[in-house]
Amino acid sequence: NDSENHAIVAIVMEYLGDGEAMINLIKKAMRLDPHYPPWYRFRLFTAYRLLGRYKEVVSILEPRLKELEKIV
Repeated sequence: NDSENHAIVAIVMEYLGDGEAMINLIKKAMRLDPHYPPWYRFRLFTAYRLLGRYKEVVSILEPRLKELEKIV
């Protein structure tokens, strides 16, 4: 039940080309640790991009872009 272990296995799944497994693992990691590090979101972005699910890619990027606009 360690969130980081799930996220690391998701990285392995990326190299195996299994985007669906990546999504499941990262989402579980995010549930296990609601204060997850930013790289979990990047891995979720990568999984959606791998599968060609671009609406989900945009949904992950938009909030981050809005955060960055406030800074700049």
